[in-house]
Amino acid sequence: MTIARHNRTISSALWAAYGDALGFPTELADVARIEERVGARKVSKLVPWTRQVGGRFGSLVELPEGAYSDDTQLRLCVSRAIRADGYFDVEAFSKVELPVWLSYALGAGRGSKAAATALGQRTVAWFSNFFNNRDSDYLQGGGNGAAMRIQPHVWAARDLFDERAILVNVVRNAICTHGHPRGIAGAAIHAYCLIGLMRGNAVHDPEDWESLGDAAAWCGDFVEGDPDLSSFWLPTWEIRTGQDFRAAMTQVREEWIRDIVQAKRHLTENRGKSYLKVVSELDGLASDQRGSGLKSSLFSLVLAWLYKDASPADAILAAANVPFSDTDTISSMAGALLGALNPDYELPANVQDFEYVKSEASRLYSISAGENVKNFSYPDLLAWSPPRTQLDAVGYVDGKTALAGLGALVEIGEPIPSGKEDVVWQWYKTEFGQSIVCKRRKNLNNLYKMNHLSVAYGRLQSEAGAKLNDSNVHSIERGLFDDLEHPPEHSSREALTPKLNAKEHWRSVDELSDDAIKSGFDAQLIGRHILLLSERSSGVELVVAYSAIIAKARIARLRRE
Repeated sequence: MTIARHNRTISSALWAAYGDALGFPTELADVARIEERVGARKVSKLVPWTRQVGGRFGSLVELPEGAYSDDTQLRLCVSRAIRADGYFDVEAFSKVELPVWLSYALGAGRGSKAAATALGQRTVAWFSNFFNNRDSDYLQGGGNGAAMRIQPHVWAARDLFDERAILVNVVRNAICTHGHPRGIAGAAIHAYCLIGLMRGNAVHDPEDWESLGDAAAWCGDFVEGDPDLSSFWLPTWEIRTGQDFRAAMTQVREEWIRDIVQAKRHLTENRGKSYLKVVSELDGLASDQRGSGLKSSLFSLVLAWLYKDASPADAILAAANVPFSDTDTISSMAGALLGALNPDYELPANVQDFEYVKSEASRLYSISAGENVKNFSYPDLLAWSPPRTQLDAVGYVDGKTALAGLGALVEIGEPIPSGKEDVVWQWYKTEFGQSIVCKRRKNLNNLYKMNHLSVAYGRLQSEAGAKLNDSNVHSIERGLFDDLEHPPEHSSREALTPKLNAKEHWRSVDELSDDAIKSGFDAQLIGRHILLLSERSSGVELVVAYSAIIAKARIARLRRE
C-alpha cells in the first residue's frame, strides 16, 4: 500500500497539472479563438501559445509548452501550506499565499481574485472574508475555484478512511474564498471522490453517485463543529443570506441528485458523445453555469467513469476539446481522479515545472506516511503585511530580486512591455522551482530584509507532529521576509512575544480555547491568549471568536453547577 499510495499521489498530481495545461488554451473559448491560440481547431498535445494578460493595459505573453493556469498554481499554494504534521496552515494560505498569488495568477476567475484581494486587508481573516464589490460577491461565490485546488488535503491525509477529518480542511480551505454552498459542496464532493480512488477503489458506479452528495450535507456538521467558523462565519453568513446553512447545504445536495439523474440518462458506450451530451444538457456551456463548483465536480466524475479503463490522457483530451466549457478546470479535476485510479500509465513529462510538481506531491505523500519532512518558511504573520498592490509583490531584498513572502527569484528572459510605461511583465523561476510570470514595476522597490533562513524549505527538519520547544519556535516560524524595513509596532511585538509560551504561539483559536476551558477558565491564561491573538493578523476577529467560545463554555458550566 505504501508504494502504491506514493505512485497514486505522484500520478494524480501530474495528470492534474497536465489536464490544466492542455485545457488552458481552450478555456471558455470558441473554435475561432482556439485556432487563433494553438493554430488548430482542436488541441491534441501541449504546445507553446500566446495569451493576453492584464486586461486592457496588459501584455501579450508567450506561454511555453505545458504552461499551467490558476488551477495548478492554487493547488501548489495549498500544498506549501500543509505542514509536516499534516496541519493545514489556513492563516499562511489565506494571508500570504493568496494575496501574493495575485501578482502571478494566470487565467483566474473574478471571484477568486476578489477574495484574494480582500484577504490582503489586515482586518480580514480567512473566516471573515465577506467581500462584496461591483464585480464579485463572496456570498454568490459558487464557482469551481475551491474545488480545483483541494486535492493536496487528500494526498497528505494520514488516514484515508477518516473522510470527515479530511473534509474539515477542505471546507476551511473553500470558505477562504467561496461563500455560496455550491462552491463549498463542489469542493467537498470532489475530495470525497478522490479519497476513494486514493484508497485503491474503483471509480464510483453511476448508481452510487447520488450518495456522494452526502459530503455536501456533512458540511453543516463541519462548520458547526469548528470554533472559528461557528462563532463568527456561520452567524454572519446566516444573517446576511437570511438562510439556515444546514438547509442551504441540503438544497445543494438535492440539486446534485437532480443533476445526477439527468446525467445518467446520457451515458452510453460512446464516451466522447456521452461526455459532450452531459455537459451540454446540464448547462456546462452556459456562461452563468459552466464555472459552477458543483457541476465541475460532476463533469470530472463523469469523465473518470467513462474513461476508467483508458489512459488519463484520453479523458483529458475529450474534456479539453469542448468549446465554451471550463476546459482547464474540468480536465485538471478529471486528471487528478484518473491519475489516482490508473497510476501505471507513463507520466506526462512535458508539463511545466514537472520536477517541482512531482516534489510537492512526494512531500505530501511523506506527510501522509508520517515521514521526516520540512515545512515551507513563511513570514512571521505578526510582522507580515501583504503587498499593497500586485505591482509591489516583486522587489529587491539586499539587492536581489524576490517575491514577497515566498522567496528569491531568478529572471527568465527579458521584461515584456505593457500598455503602461512603468509596468512590465516578467517570467521568473522561484528558488523552490516554480515558474511564474509576474506583473511588476519597471523599476523595482525594496521589499523586506532577508531573514537568516535563506531557502524556501528552510525550517528545521522535525519529526512529523513533534512538539517545538521554547528556544527554537521563533527561529523556525519566522520566514524569509518577516522583518519590515520600517515595521509598524514591531517593538511592541518583540516585547510581547518572548513572554508567550512557544507551544501557544501558533496554535489555533480552537486549541487555545480548549486549554482555557480545561484550566478552569484561568484568568491569567485567558488574558495571555487574548494578547497573543490580538497581535496576529485579523486580531479583532480572532479575539471575538475566542471570547465567544470561552463565554459560551463558561455559561454552560455555570448552569450545570
